[in-house]
Amino acid sequence: LGSVPKMREWLGERQLGGLSSHNYTIRNKHYEASIEVDRDTFEDDKLGLIRPRIGQLAEEAARFQDELLFTVLEAGSTALCYDGQYFFDTDHTEGDNTTNQSNKLSGSGVTLTALQTDYAAARAAMRNFKDGNNRPMNILPTHVVAPPALEGVFRQLLNGDFFPTVATGAATTSPNVWKNTAELIISPYLTDTNDWYLMALNQPVKPLLFQMRKSPEFVALDNPRDEGAFMRRRYAYGVDARFNVGY
Repeated sequence: LGSVPKMREWLGERQLGGLSSHNYTIRNKHYEASIEVDRDTFEDDKLGLIRPRIGQLAEEAARFQDELLFTVLEAGSTALCYDGQYFFDTDHTEGDNTTNQSNKLSGSGVTLTALQTDYAAARAAMRNFKDGNNRPMNILPTHVVAPPALEGVFRQLLNGDFFPTVATGAATTSPNVWKNTAELIISPYLTDTNDWYLMALNQPVKPLLFQMRKSPEFVALDNPRDEGAFMRRRYAYGVDARFNVGY
C-alpha cells in the first residue's frame, strides 16, 4: 500500500495523496489430515482409546497453522515478498526513499554478551527505518522470536535486573537497560539455533499475513451405510482447511 502522506499545514484545499500498489499474490492451499479405522476395532474399543485419537485431528489442524507460520518466517531469506526482494534482505527500498535498508543483520554469536550487542544493533536498525516519504517510521520492537535453544539467554537479557557475567553467571552491579523492552516468543518449529527475530507486532501492518480462506472442517464417515463401512468395514475421519501464510 505504500506510505500515507505526511501531515502538512492546511492552506487552501486538501492535497489528496494516493496509495502505491504492488502486485503480490498469496495463493491459498488445501491441507488435510485423515485416519481410517477398522469397524470391528472401533466397535471392540472398550477402553475408549480410539475416539480421543480421532479428536486429535482437530488439535493437529490448529497446531499445523503455527508450524506453517514459523516455517515461512524461517524461509524469509530465500523467499520473495511484495517488493520483489527477499523478505529478509539488505537492500529494501520504498517509494521516494531510494536508500537501501536492511532487515537482515549478521549476528556476533549466541552467548549472552553477543546477544546484548546484537539486540542493541537490531533495535537501532528498526528505529532508523524510513518510509516511502523518507521519514522515520518510529517503530518500536515489541517481541523477540527465538528457538528453544536460545530461551535461557534471552530470558536473562529481557527479564534480568542486572547483566550477569559470562564467566560465573553472577549478577554484576550494571543495570540491565534492556529489561522489559520486548516479550519473548519461543517456537519449537524454528530449526536454526543461531537465528532469532525482532518484531514490532503493535503496528497496523504485521510482518506476516495468515490468510484463512476456509476454517478447519471435521468430517466423520462412520455411518454403517457409508460406502467405506459397507464395502470394506472401514470408518474414515478427517479434517481439512484452506489457507496460506505470506509476507
